[in-house]
Amino acid sequence: MALACGLLGRRTPAWTEPTVRIVDRLVAGYTAGWPAGATAGQLAARPDTPALLVALGVRSLLSPHDRWNEPFELGGDGHTPTTHTELAAAVAATPTADATVGLGLWLHDRRHGTTLHEAFTPQGTPSPEGPLTTAVLLAGPATDAARDRFHTYAPLVGIDAPIELAAGLLLARELGVVEQAERLLALVEQSYDAHLDEVTGAFGWRPRDAAPPLPAAAVALLAAADTTTPGQLVASVTAPTPVQPQLLDVDFPAFGLRRAEWQQGFLHLRFDPLVEDRAGRSTFRLVGAEPRVWWVSGVDNVTIDLSVAEATVRVPTVRCAVEFAPSSY
Repeated sequence: MALACGLLGRRTPAWTEPTVRIVDRLVAGYTAGWPAGATAGQLAARPDTPALLVALGVRSLLSPHDRWNEPFELGGDGHTPTTHTELAAAVAATPTADATVGLGLWLHDRRHGTTLHEAFTPQGTPSPEGPLTTAVLLAGPATDAARDRFHTYAPLVGIDAPIELAAGLLLARELGVVEQAERLLALVEQSYDAHLDEVTGAFGWRPRDAAPPLPAAAVALLAAADTTTPGQLVASVTAPTPVQPQLLDVDFPAFGLRRAEWQQGFLHLRFDPLVEDRAGRSTFRLVGAEPRVWWVSGVDNVTIDLSVAEATVRVPTVRCAVEFAPSSY
């Protein structure tokens, strides 16, 4: 789910490349079945359009390059080009209480300074999964309504409603309700074991005994909840990710990062390779930073090749926290 990608991308704001790529794939999937020649107004009525709007909005907040607000046509030749803004405006032409639509319009407004979200009434109709999933969608557009839903329904949810359970855990951590978060996580861990696929890098939950497999939406929400701190969900849907130099061409998932962010001119990284190999090396590019010498602490044997446009960085394939400090030239 695109909203979970947005949260995960905020954890590593200096490395949004993998989450942007995932959201782009979601957009391509939602638009693959578009009928040839359909206008934005006709597309607004399609059942997958609310989820598409959320994906477009999340993507626009994650990356300064607003790719989908340039005319695009997906699904084959002969399609009428449209843009994120044209599609959002067509949806907003009809007042709605759908919480997914409301979030999609809200995200567009946060990126483009529009007021399309005024077409949404914050009560929101429950999503097919239930009131806690709806509360996740309302966290930005109608924070008070989301909080009320959480306190009403979170104490009632059980493992028989896994998507609701995962949504409740995400909200508990967003709101800082520690006791409820611990209860909900314990329910998950009674029936499922956390699992990281060492081939694909995919995070998931293995069922225990006769428990059914978790739906993909529940896995996405649990992955987001795993890294969420109070206020992070609302922050992820309220303003664009600050523009900052980016890490590109990271060998993900073989080599990932659990932290990648700039603070007062210092780059803080936490390396998280699937398999540690102290003799191995992983390479990535640092683009957008001022060309200068960098002092590296936290790990040895780091090499940096500088050019005017970027730096090529080679690091040991080990789990560690690293700080890149700029020199004074």
